[in-house]
Formats: sequence, structure tokens, C-alpha cells
Amino acid sequence: DVWTVINHTAFAHPFHLHGYSFQVLGTDIPEWKDTVNVPVNSSVRLAVMFDQRPGKWMFHCHILAHAEAGMMGTVQVK
Repeated sequence: DVWTVINHTAFAHPFHLHGYSFQVLGTDIPEWKDTVNVPVNSSVRLAVMFDQRPGKWMFHCHILAHAEAGMMGTVQVK
């Protein structure tokens, strides 16, 4: 799956995905990550390889105050 994470705010946000890794598309180094910085007023495209581990997996901003303010969600893997 390819996700586009969009940041429309005046702060950079370290986007974190629980349980799975992703590759940031459009970069020269194809490395697996679970956290990537999303700069101010920009977006990143992520290639996520979901496997056979079903359930709800959390994603959120890794700045605790931002996550507590609502910058979090879940993805259902079936």
C-alpha cells in the first residue's frame, strides 16, 4: 500500500507507525523505517508492506503533546 501523509501545519511532525515498517518514496536510500519527519506544509509518500498480522495498529505524531491533542489514529489490518 502507498500512503500519503500530509502536514498542513506550521510545525514539522515525526510520523510513527506501530507494528509495521515503510519505505519513504522519492528518496535515494530505500531503507525500512517506522518513523519519518513530515516537514512544515509538505507531504511524504510511504510504501507500507502489511503482512499476516491482523488487528488494529496505531499511527501518530511522535511528539507526545501532538498525539495527545489528536494527531493519532488506527489502521485495521485484515
